[in-house]
Amino acid sequence: MLTERFTVLNTVVNGINKKPDQTTGGEGEATGEEVEISITFTPPLLLPAGHYFFRPEVEVTGGDFLYESAPRPIVPPGTPFPPDVTDLQAWIRNDNLLPDWLRIGTDIIGGTPPPTFNLTFALRGETIPQAGTPGRPNCHGKTVSALARQLGGLAHAAEALGFSSVDALQDVIDLFCEP
Repeated sequence: MLTERFTVLNTVVNGINKKPDQTTGGEGEATGEEVEISITFTPPLLLPAGHYFFRPEVEVTGGDFLYESAPRPIVPPGTPFPPDVTDLQAWIRNDNLLPDWLRIGTDIIGGTPPPTFNLTFALRGETIPQAGTPGRPNCHGKTVSALARQLGGLAHAAEALGFSSVDALQDVIDLFCEP
């Protein structure tokens, strides 16, 4: 638990729908317990550089699980984005929207100008310089070579990254390299 009693100024929980003018202004403030959840992917994920939609789901009994957000763009003392990286706004979906997504600020809360938000979660991991490029014929070889060079051999790489064996690591590299 980070904070036992934490208040947010606005929420988006139930007023998410596909109506032509679905902006709601949000659903108002909420107070609850602030928690941090850490997850370790076993085996780890190997992802090429890029933007990804990350949609974690949390099942709770007797309430709602809300993600905190921060204003966009990130301003000091926040961590700035690296050069050439865009500050993307938060998107959401629920059963009423499937398979579509809506932007939390622009499509749901609304206003002129509409607010935009960054969700507050972090995805941390190791980078493998000189790894192969998915879809390229030499992806597997370059990735194996880069992992072995960076982590002191493929057996050490498998162990350091949490794989049960070198074969398990090779299987994930195969998936990573598929076009």
